[in-house]
Amino acid sequence: MNETKVKNILEEFSKSWPADRIDYRRPEDESWKIYGLSLKELLSEDKKAIPELEIGLKSPNKQVRALCSRALGFLNADASVGGLADAVYTDSWETVRLLAADSLGMIFTTEAK
Repeated sequence: MNETKVKNILEEFSKSWPADRIDYRRPEDESWKIYGLSLKELLSEDKKAIPELEIGLKSPNKQVRALCSRALGFLNADASVGGLADAVYTDSWETVRLLAADSLGMIFTTEAK
């Protein structure tokens, strides 16, 4: 497992998407490219990314929590159902709650339902 690579992806993403970033994009904002590339890199790590993504669900950076929530759904991380459910009920940012709920729907196990 390459935990260091996943940590580095999340750290680099966090630099570009800081916790205090505005919740909407301006026309000149191209940070969505960083989001897309970060998500692509995380998904290329496949299941070995899951442990670090689960840790990322508790990041102080809400943008990182949202990215991790989304990635866990695409990875069909059934072992992460508990962490995603916790995010649905307790995260302070509605976007994280929405993405965690969406990811639970993507996982679609009995436990996720």
